[in-house]
Amino acid sequence: MSIYESIMQGLTEALDYQHDKISARKTKLTIKSVDTFNNNDIKRIRQRTGLSQAMFAGSLGVSPKTVEA
Repeated sequence: MSIYESIMQGLTEALDYQHDKISARKTKLTIKSVDTFNNNDIKRIRQRTGLSQAMFAGSLGVSPKTVEA
């Protein structure tokens, strides 16, 4: 199946669901709150991993200034 066909199938199914022609599986998700870390925790984790501030920041998807702070 091509990407176009896959997208069209999904759109057709969405319209069918909206018009009550088909039922859909429903999943309930629970989102857990994110743990908080202080500057000493971050430093300890970074040192344990052996990463520089810049590398650690890159692995988290934040700027090096964020890790520095």
